Amino acid sequence: MSWEVIAAILFFLGVCGVDMIVVDKFFHPRGLIHRIFWLYHFPFFCVAIPAFLFFTGFACRSWRFPLVAGTLIYGGMEDICYYILRGRELPERFDWLPGKPTKGELTLRALLTSVPALLAACML
Repeated sequence: MSWEVIAAILFFLGVCGVDMIVVDKFFHPRGLIHRIFWLYHFPFFCVAIPAFLFFTGFACRSWRFPLVAGTLIYGGMEDICYYILRGRELPERFDWLPGKPTKGELTLRALLTSVPALLAACML
């Protein structure tokens, strides 16, 4: 396994940790959960992370790090790990995600995107 894949997995776990801390320690206690998209999710997941993945991949001249980290984060694994790492049950439906997938649909999507990305990054 290359250093890029290990770094991507560690980055993914860091994103999960930041997400848990920000949501649980800032938005929920202050009753701001209804404003989370514009105050946190959009700037973090739609701007900062894609820019970081792009520039990191470009600077390192590697496709492995952005592929693996991006797939784990945006393929559904981050939403699943958000609950698993906190020791909570997955919700029956992820209403805030596009398409409002059930937990089975999101798990299948996460596996169908993450496993091939990890295999490609490790084998090519």
